[in-house]
Amino acid sequence: MKRQLLAFAILVAISGCRTNPAGTVTDLRALKGVVIEKRANVKSYEAWNAPSDPYYVLDMGTVDEQFMKHMQKAWRVDKHHVTLRPSENVTTDEIGRFKNKKVIITAEYTDGQRYTPMQPTEANPRPRESYPIEPEIRVEPDGSIKEGPMQPAKRGRGYIVHSIREQDE
Repeated sequence: MKRQLLAFAILVAISGCRTNPAGTVTDLRALKGVVIEKRANVKSYEAWNAPSDPYYVLDMGTVDEQFMKHMQKAWRVDKHHVTLRPSENVTTDEIGRFKNKKVIITAEYTDGQRYTPMQPTEANPRPRESYPIEPEIRVEPDGSIKEGPMQPAKRGRGYIVHSIREQDE
């Protein structure tokens, strides 16, 4: 899990996606792949970021050699999936109409927001909940990536879809 999170952070750093501190998006991208339906009824990092149940990811195929060159360790990554999030222009149902089809989407990346765990109250002095944690990832001025302390994971990461169309064969 830690390796997957770090690989995701590296991918974001390499791709040049930028977000402001509020977690809003600033970069429009064109992405190609196959829309896959998934369920959010499992405990996984991907389901943690799911905007609904079911939710959709874009299978962009096997990670290419160019990406692997940027990896600092020799991790094996077979598939590259990104979570698709609805927008004012494209709803989750509209994304679902493209299930198992090759598509081209126009989307922008959002880094989500840090999850805030429940706070103790008088009625519930020791709240219990389950949520993923991740290291703080910092990109140093020299381009190296450093891990900070563990903290609750961000929620809401993914690509906000502004347009989607079936890819011509």
